[in-house]
Amino acid sequence: MCIRDRYQRRVHGDTYQLKFKKMNHHVLPPKRPLSAFFQFKKDVYDEVKSHNPDLKITELIKVIAEMWKDLDEATRKKYDDIAQEAKEKYRLEKQEYEEKYGNIQSSMPFDGLFVTKAMAKETIAKENPVEEERED
Repeated sequence: MCIRDRYQRRVHGDTYQLKFKKMNHHVLPPKRPLSAFFQFKKDVYDEVKSHNPDLKITELIKVIAEMWKDLDEATRKKYDDIAQEAKEKYRLEKQEYEEKYGNIQSSMPFDGLFVTKAMAKETIAKENPVEEERED
């Protein structure tokens, strides 16, 4: 359910009043863990931003990526260990979630936001079957 479905517009003269609709609360599955690079980015982003306040976010990420490439092995291993711990924690939370609520893919309603080409082609083929052309 997207955010706009949570609110209902009511017209009162020239203004709109948003009324909160009751939601069907669903327990969300655990989020996937951050990789080692994104753990590093999370730690250094504010520092890099303060030294380069005029850079766009894409340029900031390029600077952080260069810092990541030049990182020594000991520091990189620290972030790899953090990422590995997060991955293990995610695996346990996911297993617990799936035991309680079922498979993650099947338990969440499909809202059409994340679709692969194969899924899209299959759905289109089911909805619009093409009749084979006959040559007479």
